[in-house]
Amino acid sequence: MRTRDICLVAILSATLTVGKMALSFIANVEVVTLLLTVYALTLPRSRVLLATFTFIATEVFIWGAHIWILMYVIHWTALVLSVSLFKGKYAPIFAIITAITLTGLYGVQTTFLEVLFLMNFKKIGFIKCFMLRYGTGIPYFVTHIVSNACILSVLVYPMYRLMRSLFSRYSKAPLQNEIAKEVSVRQDPSGALDKGAPKDPIGDPDASDRQDGNLSSQGENDPSAPLRSDGASKDPPRA
Repeated sequence: MRTRDICLVAILSATLTVGKMALSFIANVEVVTLLLTVYALTLPRSRVLLATFTFIATEVFIWGAHIWILMYVIHWTALVLSVSLFKGKYAPIFAIITAITLTGLYGVQTTFLEVLFLMNFKKIGFIKCFMLRYGTGIPYFVTHIVSNACILSVLVYPMYRLMRSLFSRYSKAPLQNEIAKEVSVRQDPSGALDKGAPKDPIGDPDASDRQDGNLSSQGENDPSAPLRSDGASKDPPRA
């Protein structure tokens, strides 16, 4: 992976973390779905997945490990993989529909995992326990679906156009000259990138003496040069 790709993944994951923290005071309202939808539409799938996993790892460092890690891995990975399949003119529309649908399924997924791993459902049965648990979370699930539907419908298309413009510049940026220059500087810290290039006098103490000698010899061999480097004339003065 190139250095700029590492920087891209870091920036994407940072925006996901900051976006989630910015709206954390509002229950079940988030912009992570919006950001991942736009990223999956415009950026390489592998880079978006790496940013997603980095974001989840950052959340673990902040909040600690729990069952929600598995929920995040399943939900966000499914979102990125499904949205990245859409191409063409109507890709944002299909992406919005897919993101809203997965938001609705997120409540079903979280309830299923909570009942399976955190609750004792043997006494009343899994299905009944699932229905009771899902019923208690309906207000939060509805808030999540409605808020994401509004956010996605308003912001996906303008952000999609902006990201396409930015990524076109990112993908077309020339790298060969930068890589060659970086390698040359590492191999020759003095700055002589080519074999025939003169070295810096500061880095080479003898370079200034050699340059003065070259100037003197040029002055002696050039008839049109009236003065030498020491200020004396070419021919001695006549009596």
